[in-house]
Amino acid sequence: MEEVRSLVGHRNGTMRERSLREALGRFAPGEVDSTLVGLETSGWAHRRVYRGEVFWEYSGGTFGDSRKGYRA
Repeated sequence: MEEVRSLVGHRNGTMRERSLREALGRFAPGEVDSTLVGLETSGWAHRRVYRGEVFWEYSGGTFGDSRKGYRA
């Protein structure tokens, strides 16, 4: 789903999962889920948890593993 790539790949490559799902509300939740799993499996995007909130980051973005407090 190109819409997911477009949303995750902007703004330094980071987006809250809640905001991502709101923006993609017109699509079936299962379709969004399978797309996110596919992007993570391919290495294009990563799911991160920061202070209890889930983010999706573009692999080329700046959210990064190097900062303290971020985990997969």
